[in-house]
Amino acid sequence: MPILDLPEALLFYECNPPVPGSKLYFVADLSAYKQATPEALEYLALKTRDSCDFVNFGLTNLDRDQAAAIIKWAAAICFVNLEKLDAKVAAILVAADQIMVLDKLNEIDPELAGVFAKLNGILDLTLESLSLEVANELIKHQHELFLTLKVSPSGELLSKLSKHEGYRLHVTWERQAGNSPCQFVLSTSKKVVIGSSFHADAGKWFEDLFIFDADIHSDERAHGEFVCNCPALLHLPGKL
Repeated sequence: MPILDLPEALLFYECNPPVPGSKLYFVADLSAYKQATPEALEYLALKTRDSCDFVNFGLTNLDRDQAAAIIKWAAAICFVNLEKLDAKVAAILVAADQIMVLDKLNEIDPELAGVFAKLNGILDLTLESLSLEVANELIKHQHELFLTLKVSPSGELLSKLSKHEGYRLHVTWERQAGNSPCQFVLSTSKKVVIGSSFHADAGKWFEDLFIFDADIHSDERAHGEFVCNCPALLHLPGKL
């Protein structure tokens, strides 16, 4: 597996030149590199600053110097292999207010969740599960929050998450066969959309919960969803 050092970064840039005059949807895919030097990361960040919207990092570990280089990318950042992240390193990333996606963290503690909550941008986390202590920190996030959970959340957890202080929250989890409908008390006056979605690539059904400010979503019903405008006891649909 190649290391993204400066010579490799030069080669990557030569083989993947930005599209002149078109920044829209340009993705720098560095997911093949599980290791990288700060110099290489900074070089590519500066070379693509006006031509890249999204960058995928394959790093399995992240230190402060690498994080400081990564925030020089003027793009949304996605970590596809990162399973652990130090809170002090995360604080460097969060300070840049970029869209941040972490696909493989699995678990986070309240300290790291508190750092993530300070991100003034979209936060997208895929986690194995979520404790009430961690949720209590994440709900302080002031922007848009996406949570994908591998373990079905309890009603108590959903009630806690419904207090999210940002303008939009999306929680999704895999529908388990035979599960009884989940109930929770909605702790907000925001609008709520509850529904199910089929992910063709995984061949699985997922439950979806959206909580958002009134001006983010119309009142029109979508297929398989319904809208609730006031606090209530909500029943999530069970297996179809």
